Amino acid sequence: MGATERVDGRTARAARTRAAIVEAHLGLVGEGDLRPTGDRIAERAGASLRTLWTNFRDMETLFEASGEELLRRQDAAWRPIPAALPLAERVDA
Repeated sequence: MGATERVDGRTARAARTRAAIVEAHLGLVGEGDLRPTGDRIAERAGASLRTLWTNFRDMETLFEASGEELLRRQDAAWRPIPAALPLAERVDA
């Protein structure tokens, strides 16, 4: 974002809310709740169920956003393994 661009407060709050909902969903799944309900996700995110459905029209769109976040995290964590390393070190890496 450039120095002259401004983010509307409502837009920023909506982005934070969506991120909190996605984070809540990923957190519940990571803890073993593979089918969390909208109520549990909203509660974990500190949002109302209505807010969840305002931001995501159905569970599929939430799954899509969660999948995109997982891919973003994996891309950020990826580090190449130098091919010149000995095999044992490459396997460990």
